[in-house]
Amino acid sequence: MGLNVFKTQQANTLVVANAVKAQLADLEKSFGGKVTVLSNQGEPIAKGVESLVKEGLLGSIIAVLIVLVFLRNLRSTLITALSIPLSILVGLLLLGVQGFTLNVLTLGGLAIAIGRVIDDAIVVIENIYHRLGEGDTPLKAAYEGAREVVVPITASTITTVAVFLPLIFVGGIAGEFFRPLALAVTYAILASLIVAFTVIPLFSSLFLKTVAKQNTEDWFVRGYRAAITWATGHKAIVLGTAVALLIGTGLLVRGIPTNFVGGGDPSSAEVSIKFKDGTRLARINANSQAIETKLEALRQAGTIKAFQTVIGTSGGAFAGLGGGAGGSSASANFTVIPGGEEGKKVDIRKVLVPLLEKELTGVVPNTTVNVQAGAGGGGFAQNLEVQIQASDNKTLRAATEQVLAATKKVPEVRNPSSNLDAVNPEFVVRVDQKKAYEKGIIPVAVGGSVRQALQGAQSITLSVDDRAVDVLLSAPRGSFETLEQLKKLKLRPISGGDSIRLEEIAAVTQEPGPSSVRRIDGERTAIVTMEPAGNNVGASTAKLTEAVKALTLPEGATWKIGGVSAAQGESFRALGVAILAAIALVYIIMVATFRSLLTPFLLLASIPLVVIGAFPLLYITNTPIDLAVFFGFLLLVGIVVTNAIVLIDLVDHLQEKGMDLRQAIIEGGARRVRPIVMTALTTILALAPAALELFGTGGGGGIVGKPLALTVIGGLTASTMLTLFVVPALYLSVYGRRKSKGMDARAAKQQQMLEVFGD
Repeated sequence: MGLNVFKTQQANTLVVANAVKAQLADLEKSFGGKVTVLSNQGEPIAKGVESLVKEGLLGSIIAVLIVLVFLRNLRSTLITALSIPLSILVGLLLLGVQGFTLNVLTLGGLAIAIGRVIDDAIVVIENIYHRLGEGDTPLKAAYEGAREVVVPITASTITTVAVFLPLIFVGGIAGEFFRPLALAVTYAILASLIVAFTVIPLFSSLFLKTVAKQNTEDWFVRGYRAAITWATGHKAIVLGTAVALLIGTGLLVRGIPTNFVGGGDPSSAEVSIKFKDGTRLARINANSQAIETKLEALRQAGTIKAFQTVIGTSGGAFAGLGGGAGGSSASANFTVIPGGEEGKKVDIRKVLVPLLEKELTGVVPNTTVNVQAGAGGGGFAQNLEVQIQASDNKTLRAATEQVLAATKKVPEVRNPSSNLDAVNPEFVVRVDQKKAYEKGIIPVAVGGSVRQALQGAQSITLSVDDRAVDVLLSAPRGSFETLEQLKKLKLRPISGGDSIRLEEIAAVTQEPGPSSVRRIDGERTAIVTMEPAGNNVGASTAKLTEAVKALTLPEGATWKIGGVSAAQGESFRALGVAILAAIALVYIIMVATFRSLLTPFLLLASIPLVVIGAFPLLYITNTPIDLAVFFGFLLLVGIVVTNAIVLIDLVDHLQEKGMDLRQAIIEGGARRVRPIVMTALTTILALAPAALELFGTGGGGGIVGKPLALTVIGGLTASTMLTLFVVPALYLSVYGRRKSKGMDARAAKQQQMLEVFGD
């Protein structure tokens, strides 16, 4: 049973899966046997949805607890917590209006957004709480506290949303996956902005109490004040350390594997036993029983749960005639379901596949055994391909044999095969036109006679129940199965008289022919297919490319890498461009916010800092860089800049009140450190369940799960810590020089804009 994972206009996949399950149960009762489900796409989807819901709930609880720890006020915490269900609910409503279903992608987007939707509310409630600590009434604190942060919060939220706009123009698999994810995150975040400036101030004015004026700085703020004071006094050390960490991280990247899409955990193993081409169906069936005996022994031992066998021949124009003598790819294929204790996770790639290879290799002599893990939750094949093109069959076959031989020597790939390996034994009739005319036979008519003898020909059309039914007239089965039988095919001359045999006017032979002719861009193409030996598609592709480049192919033959490598390269390039476009959009928004061309550049310095945390975490956990990691970086572009915006906006306001630049940076940092750390921690810890795989992999085909979570956690951890010190040090270094020339930072910005745009 195959059910689509991410189509938005289809019937409810889980409902369909459950309905089919119920029908299978009734079927078992009706004939008293047992039905085993070998493939059920609804199962990983159900597990994925369940795990995402659990991760979202646990993430919400963690986020609320973080707020409680920092604010130490239950009422403020509960008011802030309202932003999570309200924002998610609005996000769900907007997704529903657009026709999206609840699936692993939309739910995954909302799960990702949980840590972010509370951010705006945190900044607002923390500022309100700060105003209450200064002696304001709840009503005044709610109004002034929200008003003071309306510009930075709005700018930061719009910045976060803007980074997803370039995804509209990303095509292919990456676009199909990321658009639902991005829309879910966008809707939830926009809803959180509205909640932060309506519900949060309203409930704060109603339920928070006036407190006496007090020193609101706790040990955490005092510690940061001391640290930022040191950092602004030692700018060269701070900036030099950041640069050194960036360089060190860059050197680390080469050791991180790359992949396309983590297909999730496979639920089965696929075994293919390839026989000699042209092997009869009966012989394949007889020999396959030896494999089935081995598999049955494994099933009895509890190693596997069930298996399914499909035997036969594929392709071939005459495969169905005469018992299948013309088969093109003689093989037996087995789908093997792992066994083991209930609920115990079986590592199919590392345990079951090697076991099956060991047990089944050599069971049937003169056959090739190929075992690989079945498709995972995402249903993606991870095969590498080399596409060889040539204008004629001889050159194509020679080049393909060279490439196939070379790939077999590459340890980074396994099970290489060519679509030219399978040949289709075919009858070749070469008519001697002179002899044909002498015997009274028209040469062009010979082909029709041969085709009718082998395949039959439509004789009449009958009308049955208002339907047209073609009647096929053919020779008795088996009449022309062999070469000798075909040679004796009788042809009637046009002038009448005795029939003549086909062999009298034509040379009839049986020759190996291609099982299929594939064309790409109009060119005759052969494909050599293989699997990566490990989880590093990038390294496997590099070694494969190196091996093929070293070949001297016949003149007229060309090659290129295809399969998952091509898809990976295309998607990575598209997402790289999307990230650059997102950074450009962020810059434009910040220019409008700060009315400066230079300040946004300084704030963008926080973006490269994400790699300082993300890449080492991926390296330590041996997590490949894939599409999910790219989405994580795109998400980080919006998140990390918001922290810098919130910080520098307050610094500007303090300077407008006449405060010295360095003192404004220290005071602004002390005022904003708690909301910045709180928002970062809520996002980090909300994604912790996915990073730790507490409830499974999420089932999103690898898109929503551990790689994305690790990227955001590592990147946000490093960038938050460094932003609190690097951005202030950089800001002070640049605008401090202008101040020494008699111009404060605000005046320097105004002068800069005038120089660019004039009066």
